[in-house]
Amino acid sequence: MLKVEYQGQFKKDYKLAVKRGCNPKLLADVITMLVNEKPLPPKYKDHSLADSRNYKGMRACHIQPDWLLVWRPEPFWFRALLLFLLSLKHSLRASAAGSCFLHNMYIQ
Repeated sequence: MLKVEYQGQFKKDYKLAVKRGCNPKLLADVITMLVNEKPLPPKYKDHSLADSRNYKGMRACHIQPDWLLVWRPEPFWFRALLLFLLSLKHSLRASAAGSCFLHNMYIQ
């Protein structure tokens, strides 16, 4: 099991996501699977973002059709480090209604 560490920006974004109607239980379920190093079920459409220069080595899954969880598994000393960035599929921060995004969550 990996240790979870939250940064200030993640907490702010989490509050905003909940305020905009995102279901925190859905996020918690996915993070729990990743923390416990279990494979995600096919419904989350886990995939690599290797084709994008900015997201090389990162993976993404769909928490909801318009809500993505993006992370990068990295070795950190003798533990795994996962960087999480959660965002909407297309509208990201620009959308005033319904944006569900979070970022800067580290798991070690």
